[in-house]
Amino acid sequence: CAVEQVRYYPLGDNMFPDMLADLKNARNSIYVEYFIIEPGHMWDAIVNELEVKMEQGVDVRVIYDDLGSISSFNFSNVRELKKKGIPCIPFNPFLALKGTANYRDHRKMLIIDNEVAYSGGINLSDRYINLEHPYGHWKDTGFRITGEPVKNFTHMFLTFWNAFSLEKEAGQLAMPTYPKRYPAPPHTFDGYVLSYYDSPLNHEATSNQLFIDLLSQSTDYAWFFTPYLMLGDDLMDAMISAAQRGVDVRIIMPGIPDKKLIFRMSRSFYQVLLTGGIKIYEYTPGFVHAKSFVSDDKVATIGTVNLDYRSLFL
Repeated sequence: CAVEQVRYYPLGDNMFPDMLADLKNARNSIYVEYFIIEPGHMWDAIVNELEVKMEQGVDVRVIYDDLGSISSFNFSNVRELKKKGIPCIPFNPFLALKGTANYRDHRKMLIIDNEVAYSGGINLSDRYINLEHPYGHWKDTGFRITGEPVKNFTHMFLTFWNAFSLEKEAGQLAMPTYPKRYPAPPHTFDGYVLSYYDSPLNHEATSNQLFIDLLSQSTDYAWFFTPYLMLGDDLMDAMISAAQRGVDVRIIMPGIPDKKLIFRMSRSFYQVLLTGGIKIYEYTPGFVHAKSFVSDDKVATIGTVNLDYRSLFL
């Protein structure tokens, strides 16, 4: 995918208007998959567009995480969507005694017509576009992507939909097709986009290994945004190793935490990292929810993966 097919958003406030504009232009399908959905201005505006598009014959489907949305989105909300004709299913319904209760769908994806996809740290709740300020200013990042990589997002959504939908009698939705070969892009392109994800179908810690690999290639700087910090030894060693060979390694954390216990646990890693030469900053205006990484003005990642054990390994 050419770099000009990607748009970066430094805040959810910037991304939301573009999401609505693309929803208005949807022709064939709209797939919504989010960890947190919370009724309010943001969600209500999206639902209005979904309802209009459903009436126009667009295939609209919604997946939400049952635990992530447990305090904001329940059976009555699902029932309202279904009354509008919009299919909606939870990922892994939460049961406290169930052994898989900690396995969550942390994705945040809006996929339109298999041509446009939005993702990043931004959930569908007013705090993510700074209409509410429970923890000061909400700093997040996101992106809009078009072209061939969107098929991977569609594939991710449909894999979960086909696995967890109870409407088996309707048959499984067809996966997007891929060409057997891709033509080489024009030499005027100066970058590429690669979409990646972790899957419950295997035990590969894809994101953890990606960060280790990118750190090993960094020569100038490697900077991270993360709301939580609970590292495995291998990733922590990779950060310290990079810092000790002269790479400027920085981590930006929240100044106002949303979960005080997890914030204290995150801070328990500070001493080892600081001693190893890593610089740590706290965003004093509010809460950092961004999950972003940039290195050497050459490579960057934006996604839904925190630098903690749950995101990296579960």
